[in-house]
Amino acid sequence: MSSVSPSVVVNRILELIELDDYAGILNIAASSKDTTVDKKSPVASMRKLYLKLSLIIHPDRVGKTVPNATKAFQALVKSFETLSSPDYQQ
Repeated sequence: MSSVSPSVVVNRILELIELDDYAGILNIAASSKDTTVDKKSPVASMRKLYLKLSLIIHPDRVGKTVPNATKAFQALVKSFETLSSPDYQQ
């Protein structure tokens, strides 16, 4: 995942948020050793993928070199918060 360009990740997140594919956004960070997540996955698994992505696209890290990084980061936060919400997991 570390070799993936932040701009590619940002663009993919923005595509998936339009579809309200919250799990798909977090699964961008899933590698072969990680399991993918869905709305019934443990919050710890979701958090692990969320943290991986946040290190790649956080606006403070990529600065102005990646357009829409802030918007993508906000979508990432929304995805994690939505999926980890007890109301959504039912």
